[in-house]
Amino acid sequence: MTVELAALDGAAGAGAPKRIKLLPEGEFASVDGRPGNMEGSNTKVWRLNATLGGRLVRAFQVNKQKMLIDYEHRTLRAVVDGLPNPAAAWIVGLTYLTTGAPDGPGLYADIEWTASAAAMVAKSEYRYISPVFPFDPDTGDVLALLHVAITNTPGLNTDALPELQAQLSAMAAQFSTPPETGNPQEHPMKLLLAALGLSAVASEEAGLTALAALQSQVASKDALIVDLRGKQFDPSQHIPLAEHKKVADQLAALSAQTETTEHTVLMTAALADARILPVNADYWKAQPLAALKAFLKDAKPLSTALSGLQTNGQPPVVGALTAALSAEDKAVCEQLGLKPEDYLKNKAVATA
Repeated sequence: MTVELAALDGAAGAGAPKRIKLLPEGEFASVDGRPGNMEGSNTKVWRLNATLGGRLVRAFQVNKQKMLIDYEHRTLRAVVDGLPNPAAAWIVGLTYLTTGAPDGPGLYADIEWTASAAAMVAKSEYRYISPVFPFDPDTGDVLALLHVAITNTPGLNTDALPELQAQLSAMAAQFSTPPETGNPQEHPMKLLLAALGLSAVASEEAGLTALAALQSQVASKDALIVDLRGKQFDPSQHIPLAEHKKVADQLAALSAQTETTEHTVLMTAALADARILPVNADYWKAQPLAALKAFLKDAKPLSTALSGLQTNGQPPVVGALTAALSAEDKAVCEQLGLKPEDYLKNKAVATA
């Protein structure tokens, strides 16, 4: 981005503005087409307003460190080539101005120049400022301020960020004009009230209330961001839907096979000890496993009773089915609802 520097004399800092505009308010774009031509960007402009600017100011204040102004973005290359990255100046304060700004509303920085850089600015050997910042690829909102460079090939034109020399002149004119009321505290208070969206004549209490509400909103949104980050989908913790269905189908088939096997084992055992008689075998083979288990839970083996038939386990002779039944045999017939002749046939088969 861009700002033009000033030339008054060669003394350290004397020919360079002590406050410069880093970013303009509103929508802006680079002369080379950024951000519209940047990979992954869905916006054609960057955006800055009082809310976003206030966040940049607070972040700088929390960091409690001076921010580097380098030469021609050496910071971006120093991490690769390892060459020296001397400071041209240091940002010692950030302010977002909406009214009373010498070069229009936007983000302003208070500067401490090195002697060599101030001399070059004073001679117009360097004329512009270029900030480096990340932004939201969808909205274009400026998210942070990383560092700044003095350069002669700026990204923004002078409509967005004037030359440093012009900024120096504007700043001098601003501070040469006394406040309207003569009260040196009135001007900053008006700026603060305007930044909070209040009237210039609002009370101090109203300003403090608005500031507290703003801080509460920021804290609430920060908490929401932390919560949403914790709920982000993690692909490594999930399997594809198709793979999940495949495994589920395999488990269902295995479960069905296990159930069939268990049903067969129970039927075999129940027929062996006459808890189920052959005449009822087809019925119970067709019943679900749960129903079979429920029946066998209380069923009594009849093998002992059937082994005591008067025929000694041999099929009765035709015409001899009227042989007398024991009391135990009669009880079995009554329990199962069988005719004596059917009972004797089944008993003969079970004891054969």
